[in-house]
Amino acid sequence: MGKYNFDEIIERRNTNSLKWHLKEGALPLWVADMDFRVAPEIIKAIKDRVDKGIYGYAYIEDEWKDSIIRWNKRRHNHTINSASLVFTLGGVPAFATILREFTKEGEKVLLLSPSYNAFYNVIRNNRRVVVESSLKLVNGVFTIDFDDFESKIKDEDVKLFILSNPHNPTGNIWSEDDLKALAELAHKYNTLVISDEIHGDIVDPGLSYNPYAKVSDTARDESITIFSCSKAFNVAGIQTSISYADNPQILKRLKKAVNDDEIGEANVFSTLVTMAAYDKSEDWLLEVNEYIKGNKDFVHAWAKENLPELKIYNHGATYLMWIDISAYLGKFKNSREFVSSLYNDTGLYVSDGMMYGEKDGEKYFRLNVASPRSRVEDGLNRLLTFIKANKG
Repeated sequence: MGKYNFDEIIERRNTNSLKWHLKEGALPLWVADMDFRVAPEIIKAIKDRVDKGIYGYAYIEDEWKDSIIRWNKRRHNHTINSASLVFTLGGVPAFATILREFTKEGEKVLLLSPSYNAFYNVIRNNRRVVVESSLKLVNGVFTIDFDDFESKIKDEDVKLFILSNPHNPTGNIWSEDDLKALAELAHKYNTLVISDEIHGDIVDPGLSYNPYAKVSDTARDESITIFSCSKAFNVAGIQTSISYADNPQILKRLKKAVNDDEIGEANVFSTLVTMAAYDKSEDWLLEVNEYIKGNKDFVHAWAKENLPELKIYNHGATYLMWIDISAYLGKFKNSREFVSSLYNDTGLYVSDGMMYGEKDGEKYFRLNVASPRSRVEDGLNRLLTFIKANKG
């Protein structure tokens, strides 16, 4: 028995929770936040600040940078230069700012498809053009089609490549060789890389992800990395993220863009939450990763017994499972129709795969298993009920 109770059922309705803003009786296993109480050290840091009774303007402390540097050195053997760190108010706002600074309207931005749905939204909302390089399944593992990647980056004159590292939605931990190869191709065609590493600390016990900027000098010097404690420590509602670039010219433009868009001013809780997470809450993270791995194992075992033709993917990172439902689509022509009817009929709310790429997600949905196991089991049983009711 661990130190923390991740089986605890916490009522999140009527707490302004986006995840739970659904009809009565619904079970949300979709958007990437956890249904677990956060680490007590984080709660204490917030309470201590609340008890001061004054919530004025905040500044970015040197201690915030020191905490980030210690964490990355200890957890990932990755040395980050203090001067390269830039505070940003959330990962998606940072992506939008970087996109506007380093590309022009109408220019091409490359994604590995399927890919995090917000990337598509940010690119299109800012009047840039999405280019997709589809991942391919090789022996049950999603892999990069480097020939296709190169042809897309070359033929489409791609200016920016957004990398999900580890990969959302497949949970893939990219190897050092994969990342080096991506870096060399980006360098060859003068394409800037943004590496989204927000899920980097959510890994199965015994595994670790590879920070993009660590794998080679080329990767380090021709990229911007965005990461945060928000996913791993379940504090996404407190707007806090980190961007960094080692290349002085890129860093100068990054800082200017963040300043121009006014997304570089922390709220009164932003930095203290990061420091409480990285300096005091590592044991909580280790336990939550073990619990999530247990949930993923449970889903695999349950499916083998009850829905053996489900194909379930999670390659070691994130609490997200990418599930191929093609064997059970039945009368539904794609996952969008399936997921919509699943919610209407059973209240189970999962993420439609087509959000992550119209073509590459049409037979998948994404399942978030960062919930008490009883809720995960409830969700699976609702799925089984639905599939049985719509069989044939």
